[in-house]
Amino acid sequence: MASRREFLVCIHPSRPAMLSDGGTAEENDLIDRHFLYLSNLAEKGIVLLAGRTEQTVPSAFGVILLRTASEQRATEIVHGDPAIAAGVFRAQLFPFKTALFAHPPIGDEPAGK
Repeated sequence: MASRREFLVCIHPSRPAMLSDGGTAEENDLIDRHFLYLSNLAEKGIVLLAGRTEQTVPSAFGVILLRTASEQRATEIVHGDPAIAAGVFRAQLFPFKTALFAHPPIGDEPAGK
């Protein structure tokens, strides 16, 4: 079996006002397609997690953790994302290595901790 590597993708909206003012119809359509694209990759075990900060400020960002055979494949996946390809999001790709992971994932931390 070929070795698999992890890559962290950091995405930022190209138009930060989209977060505070809402997206255009075209942006919203591309974001829906972005979500479906990532969902499909998650079902295949390629996307390990995806999410975004909850702020609506210009510094807000999203992350995607990928597991692929190579950086070239990770780059292809990033460029294949409809919202990135259309310029709704800007993306940076970083080789990544998970050091700690709760397995199996646990619920919320108990109160008082």
